[in-house]
Amino acid sequence: MGGCVAFLVWGLGGFLALLCAWSLILRMAPWTLSLRDVFYWGIVLAMLGARRLSVTRYASSAESGAASTRRDFRLYAVGLLGVALIGWIVAQSQSYGG
Repeated sequence: MGGCVAFLVWGLGGFLALLCAWSLILRMAPWTLSLRDVFYWGIVLAMLGARRLSVTRYASSAESGAASTRRDFRLYAVGLLGVALIGWIVAQSQSYGG
């Protein structure tokens, strides 16, 4: 059961939550830091923690079908942090509702 929950957090569920937080940041004036930003980065950290737990404790499968390795986690972490940072900068730079 724990492996399934971890997968939901770092998989689709985490990305949906991140997208919701991103859209909340878009509704603010440009470059205003708030609890919404803390929520956004908290989701990113939860996704990283869940992925790490999934790799180290539950030996989840990689895309290839083999057991995930620490290298898979590092690739996921770099990709997620890069996309999250770019998304956050875009959301902070724009204003669609404020």
